[in-house]
Amino acid sequence: MKVTITIEDEVHCNIHGLKPDHNNHFYKAYGILTESYFFNPKYKLGSWDGKIRYFHATGQTHIYLLTEIIPTIVSL
Repeated sequence: MKVTITIEDEVHCNIHGLKPDHNNHFYKAYGILTESYFFNPKYKLGSWDGKIRYFHATGQTHIYLLTEIIPTIVSL
C-alpha cells in the first residue's frame, strides 16, 4: 500500500492511498462531540452525528495530527 501525504498549507494536509476501512477508522477516531449537538436540528433529523471532525472522509486532516496518524498507518 502506497500512502501519499500532500501538505496544503501551515495547517492542512491530505492523505491519499488509504484503504477505505483505514480511512473510516481515522474518520471515526478523530472527532469530538459539540457541546449542544443534541439541540441542533441537523442532529435531530439524523443528517449530522454531532461531531466536529479533525480527519475528514476525503483524507484532509491537520498537520498537527500527523505525529499520531503516521505510526498508525505504518502499523496498519
